[in-house]
Amino acid sequence: SSTNKRFPADVEKFAPRWKVKNWGGPGMKPGLRAEWMGRKSVLLTHPRSRKTPCILSRKFKVPAGKKTALEFAVTNHPKGDWKLVVRINGQEEISKSIGDSEWQEFRIDLTIHAGKTVTLELENRATGWAFEAGYWSRIELLSE
Repeated sequence: SSTNKRFPADVEKFAPRWKVKNWGGPGMKPGLRAEWMGRKSVLLTHPRSRKTPCILSRKFKVPAGKKTALEFAVTNHPKGDWKLVVRINGQEEISKSIGDSEWQEFRIDLTIHAGKTVTLELENRATGWAFEAGYWSRIELLSE
């Protein structure tokens, strides 16, 4: 069914310590794909409804004295675009339509939050309703 009970485990496997809420959608089964558009190990999310986005979230303690960034790559299903919203502590950092059917890389600098714990949220929002699958090829927190 579209409320895949194993999906939180798929998310954990794909991006350890990230949690998911509000997934579903019409016939686009959320979960791991062996590959999609040239990338291996891809996570497919889908919003629960027109109004309710699918959210990947994580609490993260940003290390002090280092440069830290959140990096990820996304694309869309050829038949539908979707809206990516990135929030840090509830504040919108990015709001972008994903609709070019090619991988887009994002990097968000978290250094300003050094030494603090932040809540990161990645939202897969519906634009119309049907093929609004978010395809994620990786989600990484990098410190140097």
